[in-house]
Amino acid sequence: MMRLEFLFVQLLDGFETTTDNVNGLLPKFIEKAGFESVRETKRYATVFGTMALYRAEKPI
Repeated sequence: MMRLEFLFVQLLDGFETTTDNVNGLLPKFIEKAGFESVRETKRYATVFGTMALYRAEKPI
């Protein structure tokens, strides 16, 4: 069901700009930006689909 709701966001914003999020690549992008210990801490169901919160550490 959440995937269907996110389709509305994709129709508004475009599939090209939202595909990486749909494919679960955000944690990899966070790591690529230099962060470590990337993990999802919470998920919320919203009217636009699932919103995930992430936590990561920036090495000194």
